[in-house]
Amino acid sequence: MRRAHSGLRVALDYLPATTHWPGVGRYARELTRALVRLPPAELAGIELVLFEWGSDPRVIGEPWIGLAGFEARVRRVNVVLPRRALEWRAYAGFDAAWSCGPLDLFHRIHAHYPPLRKVRQLLPVPELRADPRLRARCAAMAGLLVASAHAAQRLTGELGVAPERIHHVSTGCEHWAREQREPIARREPAQVLVLGALRSGRGHAALLEAFARLAARGRAARLLFVGPDGIEREPLFARAAALGVRESVEWIGHAIEEQMPRVMAESAALAHVSDGELTPVTPLEAFASGTAVLASPLPAFQEALGDAATWAPAEAVADAGALAALLERAIESGLDARAAEARRAIAARFTWAEHARKTVAAWRRVAADPT
Repeated sequence: MRRAHSGLRVALDYLPATTHWPGVGRYARELTRALVRLPPAELAGIELVLFEWGSDPRVIGEPWIGLAGFEARVRRVNVVLPRRALEWRAYAGFDAAWSCGPLDLFHRIHAHYPPLRKVRQLLPVPELRADPRLRARCAAMAGLLVASAHAAQRLTGELGVAPERIHHVSTGCEHWAREQREPIARREPAQVLVLGALRSGRGHAALLEAFARLAARGRAARLLFVGPDGIEREPLFARAAALGVRESVEWIGHAIEEQMPRVMAESAALAHVSDGELTPVTPLEAFASGTAVLASPLPAFQEALGDAATWAPAEAVADAGALAALLERAIESGLDARAAEARRAIAARFTWAEHARKTVAAWRRVAADPT
């Protein structure tokens, strides 16, 4: 649906911003929060529509969405109906774009929802999952947004996406640091933070074994898991008890967004074992608080963090002794004030305002492309 005018009308799938705390929800919130705060000249000619269609409870409001005082800069299309209702409407020719009024562009959050037909679309790609439909979905997009050069290379090499359709938009990371209005001391004993659902593939068991090695050597520390419940929780805590470290291991399974600025700042290190992320946002969240990072040496992480992180290759993750040594190195770095300032300086290059500017530039390029 094209508009016969010189401006640009863009809709953003905003439902995750009000229904989901981490991941895509935070991305939608922080992008929009930054967009409405850009100087008017930088948004000249752009009208932003926030598309919220779904029956999920809107559990996230102010101050977390950050639109108070900026309501005039967006139009919200908020419909509390099941997603299936939108699918039925799409089959009848009244898709999500129709619900927003005439659009030039729809900024997706999810590859497969909402159903869209006659509007150009952009899709951010934070990871490449084993989804047989993803190649076709990427081919249907007018543009793809990535947060690392490695992500662009994989889209071209694995999915055949033309380089000119890929737009590099560096991530933001200061959302928790922004709320740290007073100095926050590191916890004693040192706290190691692990974020993410308790499921396989996240390295929780390996980190627990390494943590137990440190405890056996007399290193006082605390291991904190924050993330949704998963199949690894019961065996993980049974193993912690068997290793004699159960009292030093804690899990928080409910949303604690308002506490995360303090939790991150109090942690000496973030331990982040991963195998598929194409964006460095999680380790950069730690850097923004001065917190040290022990992470898998993924190309997207190395592009952003360089040699300021402690890298844990797969062979080290498989070796409890080697991982314990790396974890101790990260903890020591986390307690080093000079190293903490260096990490904050790296994170300062990755702001949501800059992300918003680059996103707007991508919108304009895609909308101007005659193909």
